[in-house]
Amino acid sequence: MRKISTVSLDNRPRTRKVRVTVFFVLTFLLILSPVIYESVLVCAGRWQAMFGVYPNVRTPVLDFLSDNWEMATFDLKHWSRGIFTRTPWKSSYVIPFAIFWTGVLALLLRK
Repeated sequence: MRKISTVSLDNRPRTRKVRVTVFFVLTFLLILSPVIYESVLVCAGRWQAMFGVYPNVRTPVLDFLSDNWEMATFDLKHWSRGIFTRTPWKSSYVIPFAIFWTGVLALLLRK
């Protein structure tokens, strides 16, 4: 009896890795399905508008995502502007630091 049995490619057992990959892909698609659905509705509505029919497309998921994105970017801009406007920048510290940092990055790019 042989130690390693020969198994053809068609009859080989399925590995767990394939199942995990399929599970993650399906989960990812299920999570994104409302966004994809509403995006298709918006695209179809634009096509209808080109032919004269102006549909009223409701997109609660896309509205929620865009509102949160705008709020997060506003907060981030407000926070970063506050740091840079309140901090006293001494050119005697900033310019040598910038030159040093540029030199370090130039050395990293050489390799």
